[in-house]
Amino acid sequence: MKNWYSIWGYRSLDFGAFPLYVENETEYVEICAFPPCEAFKIRFQNTFGTETLHIEEAWLAVRDGKKCPVTVNGQRRIAVSPGKRIWSDEVIQKAEAGQKIQIKLRWSGKNVVKSACTFLANSMTGVWYSKNEGGLTGSFLKKNHYINV
Repeated sequence: MKNWYSIWGYRSLDFGAFPLYVENETEYVEICAFPPCEAFKIRFQNTFGTETLHIEEAWLAVRDGKKCPVTVNGQRRIAVSPGKRIWSDEVIQKAEAGQKIQIKLRWSGKNVVKSACTFLANSMTGVWYSKNEGGLTGSFLKKNHYINV
């Protein structure tokens, strides 16, 4: 049995008064690994949502490494019901300390996101969105394209 520990996270706040509408977009989340990792699990949550969130597919990649699909219970499509937290299946991917990790989520349909995130440390993290290009083909990791927060 593996011992799991958190390498990055954020505090989820109720943002219901100013929801974010994500429709057929791709979300990129970039973080730095610390300490070194050999496998990952991702927690998806819809803490303050009133509608199910629908993720068509998700990927995890280490900068300059291979991209690996992220699944939940073996399924590529991920649905997070209101008020729920779910964990992904284990993603085998090695990352050295300080190495950038990118998670890519392709949102399907129209999603109402009512949780905002606040970052507790300046850890070279970034989040950005782009319109879906019909899938996750082409360049995955965008070199020098991150936001310090």
